[in-house]
Amino acid sequence: ALATILLVTAGLMTRSLRALLAADLGFRPDQVATLHLTSIDTSAAARIRRAEFYTRIATMPGVIGVATAACVPYDLACFVTERVRTGGDADASARPIEVELHSVSTDYFRTLSIPVTAGRAFIAEDSTVGRPRVVISESAARRLFGALPAVGKQIALDSGDTQQMDIVGVVRDVRFRSVDAA
Repeated sequence: ALATILLVTAGLMTRSLRALLAADLGFRPDQVATLHLTSIDTSAAARIRRAEFYTRIATMPGVIGVATAACVPYDLACFVTERVRTGGDADASARPIEVELHSVSTDYFRTLSIPVTAGRAFIAEDSTVGRPRVVISESAARRLFGALPAVGKQIALDSGDTQQMDIVGVVRDVRFRSVDAA
C-alpha cells in the first residue's frame, strides 16, 4: 500500500513539474542572469560609471542584451502597486484600476523576449523628450480601455498628480509574481 501511495505521489509530482515547465511565463527566463545593484549615488560620474559597466557586460561573449529594471520577475521583495486612471479627454468619472508599476530600461523587453503586441517598446528619447511615456500590459490595456486600442492614449496616476503619460506600447502579460498569476 505504501509503495502504491509513493508511486501515485511521484506520478502527480511529475505531472505538476511538466505543467510548470510548460507554463507560458510571458518572457524567456532561459539564459537570463540577474544582478542586484544598489547605489545611492546619483551623480553624473556615477551614471557614467554605470553606463560603462553595462557596456562592458554587453560586449561579453554570448551576451545578447543588457537591461535594467527596478524589479525583475519573481522578486517577491519588490512590489510596487499604483492606481491609474485613463487620462486625456477620457471620462473623468472612469474608475481607476490597480496595477504593478515597474521602471525599466529601453532594452528590457527585448532582453527578456517579452513580445510587444501593439505600438513599440521604449526608445532612448522616451526618457528625455516630452511627456512621460509608458508601455502597459495587455491585461492593463483591456481593463482600462476594453476593446479599444491603448496606444496613443494617456493614463495618469490616481494620486492627485495631473501628469499625463502617453501609452506608446502594449506588451504580452508577464507572470511576474507566480506561475499561476499574470
